[in-house]
Amino acid sequence: MNYIGYLTVSALIKYNWYNYLSTFARCVHLKRKDMQVGQIAFLLRRGKALVQQYLNIITECESDKNMSYHLDELIRMGTCSKDEKKVSRRANP
Repeated sequence: MNYIGYLTVSALIKYNWYNYLSTFARCVHLKRKDMQVGQIAFLLRRGKALVQQYLNIITECESDKNMSYHLDELIRMGTCSKDEKKVSRRANP
Protein backbone atom coordinates (compact mmCIF):
# COMPACT_ATOMS: atom_id res chain seq x y z
CA MET A 1 0.00 0.00 0.00
CA ASN A 2 1.08 3.55 -0.66
CA TYR A 3 1.02 5.77 2.41
CA ILE A 4 1.26 9.52 2.75
CA GLY A 5 1.74 10.19 6.42
CA TYR A 6 -0.92 8.08 8.12
CA LEU A 7 -3.35 8.12 5.20
CA THR A 8 -3.45 5.67 2.35
CA VAL A 9 -3.58 7.19 -1.11
CA SER A 10 -7.12 5.86 -1.64
CA ALA A 11 -8.29 7.47 1.63
CA LEU A 12 -6.71 10.75 0.53
CA ILE A 13 -8.50 10.57 -2.83
CA LYS A 14 -11.84 9.87 -1.11
CA TYR A 15 -11.28 12.82 1.21
CA ASN A 16 -10.48 15.14 -1.71
CA TRP A 17 -13.65 14.10 -3.60
CA TYR A 18 -15.70 14.70 -0.48
CA ASN A 19 -14.03 18.08 -0.04
CA TYR A 20 -14.78 19.11 -3.65
CA LEU A 21 -18.41 17.99 -3.45
CA SER A 22 -19.06 19.60 -0.10
CA THR A 23 -17.52 22.88 -1.28
CA PHE A 24 -19.64 22.72 -4.43
CA ALA A 25 -22.80 22.01 -2.43
CA ARG A 26 -22.06 24.90 -0.06
CA CYS A 27 -21.56 27.17 -3.10
CA VAL A 28 -25.00 26.15 -4.39
CA HIS A 29 -26.57 26.91 -1.03
CA LEU A 30 -24.91 30.32 -0.73
CA LYS A 31 -25.66 31.24 -4.35
CA ARG A 32 -29.34 30.53 -3.67
CA LYS A 33 -29.11 33.02 -0.81
CA ASP A 34 -28.02 35.62 -3.41
CA MET A 35 -24.47 35.95 -2.14
CA GLN A 36 -21.73 37.37 -4.36
CA VAL A 37 -18.51 35.61 -5.42
CA GLY A 38 -16.36 37.49 -2.91
CA GLN A 39 -18.72 36.74 -0.04
CA ILE A 40 -18.86 33.04 -0.87
CA ALA A 41 -15.08 32.83 -1.27
CA PHE A 42 -14.60 34.50 2.12
CA LEU A 43 -17.09 32.27 3.93
CA LEU A 44 -15.76 29.04 2.40
CA ARG A 45 -12.12 30.12 2.60
CA ARG A 46 -11.63 29.36 -1.09
CA GLY A 47 -10.26 31.47 -3.91
CA LYS A 48 -12.56 33.69 -5.96
CA ALA A 49 -11.52 31.90 -9.18
CA LEU A 50 -12.60 28.49 -7.84
CA VAL A 51 -15.88 29.87 -6.54
CA GLN A 52 -16.55 31.59 -9.87
CA GLN A 53 -15.97 28.29 -11.72
CA TYR A 54 -18.39 26.55 -9.36
CA LEU A 55 -20.98 29.29 -9.90
CA ASN A 56 -20.59 28.92 -13.68
CA ILE A 57 -21.22 25.17 -13.37
CA ILE A 58 -24.22 25.81 -11.10
CA THR A 59 -25.72 28.28 -13.59
CA GLU A 60 -25.31 25.69 -16.35
CA CYS A 61 -26.92 23.01 -14.19
CA GLU A 62 -29.87 25.24 -13.29
CA SER A 63 -30.65 25.81 -16.97
CA ASP A 64 -31.12 22.06 -17.62
CA LYS A 65 -34.13 20.30 -16.05
CA ASN A 66 -32.30 17.00 -15.45
CA MET A 67 -29.14 18.56 -14.03
CA SER A 68 -31.25 20.92 -11.91
CA TYR A 69 -33.03 17.94 -10.37
CA HIS A 70 -29.72 16.29 -9.47
CA LEU A 71 -28.41 19.57 -8.08
CA ASP A 72 -31.47 19.81 -5.82
CA GLU A 73 -30.92 16.21 -4.70
CA LEU A 74 -27.28 16.93 -3.88
CA ILE A 75 -28.37 19.83 -1.70
CA ARG A 76 -31.17 17.81 -0.10
CA MET A 77 -28.79 14.97 0.78
CA GLY A 78 -26.27 17.43 2.16
CA THR A 79 -28.79 19.01 4.49
CA CYS A 80 -30.46 15.79 5.67
CA SER A 81 -27.34 13.77 6.43
CA LYS A 82 -27.48 11.19 9.22
CA ASP A 83 -23.85 12.01 10.01
CA GLU A 84 -24.52 15.58 11.13
CA LYS A 85 -21.92 17.00 13.42
CA LYS A 86 -23.00 17.05 17.02
CA VAL A 87 -22.53 20.16 19.07
CA SER A 88 -20.18 19.48 21.95
CA ARG A 89 -21.56 20.49 25.30
CA ARG A 90 -19.00 21.45 27.86
CA ALA A 91 -19.80 22.12 31.46
CA ASN A 92 -19.45 25.78 32.29
CA PRO A 93 -17.14 26.44 35.26
